[in-house]
Amino acid sequence: MPEQAELYVEAARVSQVMGRWLQVATYIQRTEAVLPDPDATARAELAVLRAQADFGDCKWSVAVNGLRELSIDTASIVFARKAVTPRDIALYGTLAGLAALDRDQVKQQLLDNVQFGQFLDRMPECQALLQSYYDSKYDDALNMLTRILSFCHLDPVIGPHVTTLKQRIRDNIVVLYIQPFVSVRMSSMATALCFGSTAQLEDTLVRMIDSGLIHARIDGTTGFLIKHTVNARDAALSRVETMHRAFAQQAELMTARIQYLEEESARKRGARA
Repeated sequence: MPEQAELYVEAARVSQVMGRWLQVATYIQRTEAVLPDPDATARAELAVLRAQADFGDCKWSVAVNGLRELSIDTASIVFARKAVTPRDIALYGTLAGLAALDRDQVKQQLLDNVQFGQFLDRMPECQALLQSYYDSKYDDALNMLTRILSFCHLDPVIGPHVTTLKQRIRDNIVVLYIQPFVSVRMSSMATALCFGSTAQLEDTLVRMIDSGLIHARIDGTTGFLIKHTVNARDAALSRVETMHRAFAQQAELMTARIQYLEEESARKRGARA
């Protein structure tokens, strides 16, 4: 690796330790500018640094896309420096995936990914968490998530985002849980999703409804969460009305243009006469 590129990589490593993710991304860009065709080892180190920067900047979907393409063999020199381990890669990818991907994507991009599976083999807890999430065993998934996050507070990449990650992943699980139902009894839901009380679940649901994550209403009298359902006839009528308004607007514009052209033509004939 050229000396200038090595200096940029070293600066990115220092910035990563200090948690300055924007600087990490900047030094990676500078490295790629002076080293447009890095070898496999350099490419792996840059990928790890970029994924850490994206994770640290809460760009979960971008981070997981980079992590799932890593190979444990090409990244071995990165692990040899002890700056990051295969278990770290499994942890970053698992948490970013649960925060950013839907259920099917978790299966396709993480559980069934041969390359990422090599990292999951080094941390079976992450594989069990992903499998429980995919199998809709939400109480097991939430308990495992709590245990895993409990030792992440000191991690320089994950530590600052433990609370955000837990809320984001729990919100995703709430969405998945209510997906098959028209209405759900909140007391049963609170038990299934490991909430301390129905009131705690209700606070979470109110926040999610206000933010548009779920479309439902809370019936305080019966204790049910009732999803908003779209009437097929109303939806069809709405589409027809939208098309009618668009057609009427186009017809009005066309009539005005024809009238303008006729008047312009009459004016020109009068001028020639």
